[in-house]
Amino acid sequence: MLRDQYPKIYENNKIMISLWNTEDIELGYLQNTLDTFINQIFVQTSDIKLDRWEKIVGLPNRPGILTSDRQSTIMAKLRGIGVVNIDQIKRTADAFTNGDVQVIEIPSNYEIQIKFTAVKGIPPNLSDLQNAINQLIPAHLNVTYVYAYSTWDSVDKKSYTWNAIDTLAKTWDQFETL
Repeated sequence: MLRDQYPKIYENNKIMISLWNTEDIELGYLQNTLDTFINQIFVQTSDIKLDRWEKIVGLPNRPGILTSDRQSTIMAKLRGIGVVNIDQIKRTADAFTNGDVQVIEIPSNYEIQIKFTAVKGIPPNLSDLQNAINQLIPAHLNVTYVYAYSTWDSVDKKSYTWNAIDTLAKTWDQFETL
C-alpha cells in the first residue's frame, strides 16, 4: 500500500486518507485488468479471447460450446502441429480426455485404435476429438474408438446388492460407467 510509504504525520489527514482509499480502488482495478489480460494469453485460462485463439488455429468460432470444450479443442489443434505419429495422436487425444488414452497402431488393417482407459463410457466432447483426429491423421487410415464400460464381473467384485444399486438412482447408461 502506498500509505506505508508516507511519514506517520499523514496518518490522520483526511485528504491523504481519501487519496489513499481512491488509489487502493484504482490499483485494485488495474490489478484485475492485468490479471484478465494475462489469463487471455494462455489457452487454458482464456475465456474472453477464445474466439481469437480459434481463429489463430483455424477453427470455427463456437461461442455456444462450453469454455472447457473450446479450450480442449484449441489445445488439441496446437498439439497437432508437427509430424504425425502415435505420440502425436496420443497427445491430441489426451487433450480431450484429460489424459489416459491408449493409441494402438494396426498397420495390417491401416487402422488406429484409440482406447479410453480412464474414462468409462463415451467422453462428453467425442465429436470434437473425432474432428481433431481426422484432421491430424492421413486419409488412408481408419480410426476406431474403444470405450470402457463396467462388466458384470466388475460390478460383482464391488459386492453391490440390488437395494444398494436402487439407492444409487442411476440410469442404465450411468450404471454402465460406474
